[in-house]
Amino acid sequence: MKMNSPGALSDKGLEREENQDDYGYFPMPNGELYIVADGMGGEAGEAIAARMAIDTVKQCFERNNQKYS
Repeated sequence: MKMNSPGALSDKGLEREENQDDYGYFPMPNGELYIVADGMGGEAGEAIAARMAIDTVKQCFERNNQKYS
């Protein structure tokens, strides 16, 4: 089953003021890439760390698609 558009739902929970979770959806030459990064819950900079994880994985897939396509 192919999705027309991805969706995401996340919740900060009952104890946090900030939702530190993040996700990414990226169309790639050989398919679609979905990434989920779960924030650690309350640690400083975890929202930034989640985004950096998404960006790093995406960059790795982009480099490999260019190299091996």
